[in-house]
Amino acid sequence: MKFTRRATFAANALRHKRRLPFRGVRVNWDAVTAISTAASLAVSLVVLYVAVRALRYTANQIDDFRRESQTQHFIERAQQFNSPEFRATRRALADERLNRTKDGLKKLDVDDAPVEMFDELDFCNGLGILARHGELSAYDAWGEFSFWLFPFYADAEPLIKADQKDAPASWSNCVGLMEQVKMVDQEEDAGKQLDPKEEDIVSFYDSEIEENKSRSAVAKP
Repeated sequence: MKFTRRATFAANALRHKRRLPFRGVRVNWDAVTAISTAASLAVSLVVLYVAVRALRYTANQIDDFRRESQTQHFIERAQQFNSPEFRATRRALADERLNRTKDGLKKLDVDDAPVEMFDELDFCNGLGILARHGELSAYDAWGEFSFWLFPFYADAEPLIKADQKDAPASWSNCVGLMEQVKMVDQEEDAGKQLDPKEEDIVSFYDSEIEENKSRSAVAKP
C-alpha cells in the first residue's frame, strides 16, 4: 500500500515538474492581433494587386479593341469617300456650284439646293456620328478629309443654318465633327484652313472636277 502511494506521488511529482516550465507564461494577445492584422493586410494587398492587374489588362484589351474599331471605321469611310460613286457625287456638286461665266460660285438657293450637297452632308454627318461615339478620331478625320471638309462645309453652311431653323438638331453630328476638326487644325496647322474664302471654294471645286476627271480616265480600259 505504501509502495503504491509512493509510486502515485512520484508520478504526480514528475507531471508537476514537466508543467513547471510553462507556469507563469502569458500570451501577448496584442502581438497575436498585430500579426493577424498584418497577415490579413498582406493578403488584402495581394488581392488588390491582382485585381488592379486584371483591370489594367481588361482596360488594355478595351483600348486595343477601340483602336482596331477606329481603324476599321476609318478605312471604310475613306474607301466610301474615294469610291467611284461618291467621286461622281463630288464632281456633280462641283459642276452645280461653279458659275463659269463669272468664275465664281452660284448663289446657293437653300430651298432648292443640289441633291449632291445633301449626299455630302449625309457623309459628313456619318463621320460625325462615328466621332461622337469614339469610333473615329478627330485627328484621322482632319488628316484624311480636311481638304474637303473645310471648303465644302463653308459652301453648305447656309443650307445647314436654314435647316436648323426648322429642326435645330439637323446636321448636328456634322457640325460637331467640324468643331473637333477645327480644333485639330488650329493645333496642327495654325488654323490655316479655318476660314475659306470664295476663291478657295472655287479652287477646291475646280480641283474636284479635274481630279475626278483624271481618275475616271484612268479607270477606263
